[in-house]
Amino acid sequence: MRKGLRPVDDRRPYVFAGADVRDFIERHNKPFHPTGPGEVFCVACKRVIVPAGDEVEFVPLGPTNGNLIGTCPNCSRQVWQRVRVADITRKARHLKVRYEDGAATLHEIAEPARSEPSSEVSA
Repeated sequence: MRKGLRPVDDRRPYVFAGADVRDFIERHNKPFHPTGPGEVFCVACKRVIVPAGDEVEFVPLGPTNGNLIGTCPNCSRQVWQRVRVADITRKARHLKVRYEDGAATLHEIAEPARSEPSSEVSA
């Protein structure tokens, strides 16, 4: 209401007309900035950028997703994009992706190494 949305009447609980709410949301939503492969949105610069040095780090948040984190070449602030592990190859495209402590290829990230079961039986 402080930003201009008006209720149907002055009684509480406030009731708003659906069309008024829809128009208000459309006028007040921040614009969506679609990013292409290898691009990230910089909140400080308010534009889509390619991370500095064409390099990002993948920080896993769980078994299926994580963040691609890089640096904005204009303002030097951290930029990030949430990504599913299966989509890293498509989202990062030409970027060099570092995984945990060392450098890894996109295929190593998308398909983690599997260890063979040990033949030793613990007692």
